[in-house]
Amino acid sequence: MTRSRKQRVTTKAKIEGFQMAHKHEKKENSRKVKQANKLAELKSLEKDGLLKPREVVDFARSSKTAIHEDFEWNNTKAAECHRLEQARKLIRVFVEVRQIHQMDQRVRVFTSLNDDRRIGGGYRPMVQVLSSVSLRKKLLATALTELRAFSNKYAELRELCSEIGRVIEEFEAASDTDSAPEQDQPQPTA
Repeated sequence: MTRSRKQRVTTKAKIEGFQMAHKHEKKENSRKVKQANKLAELKSLEKDGLLKPREVVDFARSSKTAIHEDFEWNNTKAAECHRLEQARKLIRVFVEVRQIHQMDQRVRVFTSLNDDRRIGGGYRPMVQVLSSVSLRKKLLATALTELRAFSNKYAELRELCSEIGRVIEEFEAASDTDSAPEQDQPQPTA
């Protein structure tokens, strides 16, 4: 290949790379503008310091709103989504009374692990999860993720979050020192 041909190929590759980066930047800016518009719409619906879901849905019915695309407007699909959410709620609501540390405690019958959520979701019997070393570790990882999310949600409440931060740090330190092999052996649940 001649030098001038190499230069043209190199220049063309640089231009294409720049164009792709520019496209990505435009797409990211477009996403940010959309999010800002959606937030502005939600804030505009707030009345007396309260944002009500019913008013959000009613506002979003207009296809001219930014938040319209965040809703399923096909009633058949929406009904199915609602039934799935009802099923999730039904699964989450069941508890059993179990002896834990010589006290009766209400515990959930089923639990959802982050790993399962990534592959379509589902719930596992809590007894099964607590009886398996690998599933128990996954439950602890899920709990830690949820604890971090809780901490982020209430980050402005310093008196609460400093304590949660301490718990997270202690848990992470304990997890780092845990070098037990990942064999599924029955684990004590109390």
